[in-house]
Amino acid sequence: MLTVLTICLPFFALIFLGTWLRYSNFITESFSKDLSKFAFYIAMPPYIMFTIAKTDISHFFDIKFLLSYEVITVIIFCLSALLSKYFIKIDKKQIGFFGLNSSYPNYGYIGIPLSILAFGDKAAIPLSLILFADTLILLILTVFFVAKTRSNYSLIQSLIKIPLMLIKNPLLIAVILGALISIYKIQLFPILTTTLTYLANSAIPAALISLGAMLFIKIESKHIFKELIMISIFKLILHPLFVFIIFFIFPIENKIWMQTAILISCLPVAANVFVLADHYGDYQIRSSQAITLSTVLSIFTVPIVLYLLLKVNF
Repeated sequence: MLTVLTICLPFFALIFLGTWLRYSNFITESFSKDLSKFAFYIAMPPYIMFTIAKTDISHFFDIKFLLSYEVITVIIFCLSALLSKYFIKIDKKQIGFFGLNSSYPNYGYIGIPLSILAFGDKAAIPLSLILFADTLILLILTVFFVAKTRSNYSLIQSLIKIPLMLIKNPLLIAVILGALISIYKIQLFPILTTTLTYLANSAIPAALISLGAMLFIKIESKHIFKELIMISIFKLILHPLFVFIIFFIFPIENKIWMQTAILISCLPVAANVFVLADHYGDYQIRSSQAITLSTVLSIFTVPIVLYLLLKVNF
């Protein structure tokens, strides 16, 4: 358990350091947003690129692993969206965003550094596969639900925009560059390597502090609280449970890949969910609240899942 706490506590300490800095007015709201942009677009990409570049990606693609994880992603998204419609009775235009909150883990700010710290650089390959495939699947599901529930959105036109949205994702670009460096044994100029290394070293603290600074929750009613609790249950408990079950039924040879997938699935709601909700002009406030509550609750759930992953033999 000491190993788990050594891995997890510094992460959550930095997150809530960011929260304290924001609420003590040491940093402003605009600065926290700028810090988040710096972490996502500048610092995290070289961190991911170097991590993947150091790994052997000769067995990069595993269709069984990918299908297993993505089947669960689709199930969690659709099941949560369906239940939100019939049990919480939210607006049908919002059920897609409810499903997105319930199935989109925080890879960038928490998942990537936490998995690599817990399982080593070998976790970089399954992380890359999940990052790419999951982003694609969740974008398609979100676009589908938005188009089906709103007359002013065309499904075809929205789907056409997905490749552009993927290209604009700096983490996906970093995955591709890291893979190319690994495959072709590319040697970067020493000055460039040193500069990017400095940026990579700032990725984890910048990402976690900015995430903490953006945490905000103001629950206006019991109905809203039920929504947030349901999202948190799906994201923090049911998602990793379903991923564990599918790998228990259809195991793969690589233990670290399974451990990484389960750990990723138990993470809180991704900050990108708010960005997508804001893009479509709906469910923004509730998404920001879900990010906050799930992050707070993950202080207790993530260490438990990590402890089980390190102790249980697959």
